[in-house]
Amino acid sequence: MWRLEKNPEHIRRAYTTDNPIRLARDVLIGEYEQKPHMLNFKPLCIISRGHSGSRCLSWIIANLHYYFGKVYNLSGDSYHTTPEIRRRQNAQDHMHDAIIETANKYLLSGDWQLSRAEIVRKYQLEIVKLRKLFSSKFLDGFNSDFYSGWCWKDTDSYLIFPIFYEVLRPYEPVFLHLIRDGRDISFKIHRTDSVNEAPGPALMNVLGNTPDTPQYIRSATSWAFQVKQFLKWGAFRNMIEIRYEEMCSKPTDCVQKIFNSVGVPEGLYDLDQITSPIYSDRIGQYKQEDSGQIEEVELMICDILQSYGY
Repeated sequence: MWRLEKNPEHIRRAYTTDNPIRLARDVLIGEYEQKPHMLNFKPLCIISRGHSGSRCLSWIIANLHYYFGKVYNLSGDSYHTTPEIRRRQNAQDHMHDAIIETANKYLLSGDWQLSRAEIVRKYQLEIVKLRKLFSSKFLDGFNSDFYSGWCWKDTDSYLIFPIFYEVLRPYEPVFLHLIRDGRDISFKIHRTDSVNEAPGPALMNVLGNTPDTPQYIRSATSWAFQVKQFLKWGAFRNMIEIRYEEMCSKPTDCVQKIFNSVGVPEGLYDLDQITSPIYSDRIGQYKQEDSGQIEEVELMICDILQSYGY
């Protein structure tokens, strides 16, 4: 289970080796442990806009002895976190490169305006390529005797979810869609809001933002665009929606919902122990920001906030 440690040596190791890692609240806390039972559960995929709190879900799921990849970063994503860290580790990540390449094409071509069915038809070659990479670069490290199941976590997949859904559909995973108050996300920095790091520039182009656009505006409009796209695409099979605020305020209810969805029998794990790293002190963080900026954000994204009752 989780070992909550604030150990700089663990963090240093995460940035300089390619060992599998676990994390809790930005702190590296250990490596994969073999499952203590003979059961296998349904595969999972976490989808969300970055900074929605998806790492909290990864804490929960890793404690069920799920596999996230040969390497996963300090946010729990199934790849090396940035090109900089990949350079330090002298590591390649063909799967994530293909996701970013597809996202750039999808945004810059205007294909994001297509319907879900049209997107799937147009991106058949990308779907085939990504499916092959998923099998050869991700699943090749999965051992059902060692792990309870596998979980894919990558916030860039959210931008092209109709495409990535088709990549994973043959495996019939349970999709966990995490939604969080966009005002909180507006005051955080993510790759999709970046001036330099892909796919940020492509999304900036779509939204009409520039490098001079304030960061909180770039983040707010990025969140609104991605969530609006997801709502437009409609329902997907085996989808569970989880609100960040409910996950943090009622973590045992969230964990029980996941247990039920993947087939974890009652009593196999200690709910209190698994939910112990989940905190509620990050709900409503935006309230600490400048009131004028908050008002500006609310005016820009009010329609999506209202659609989710925020």
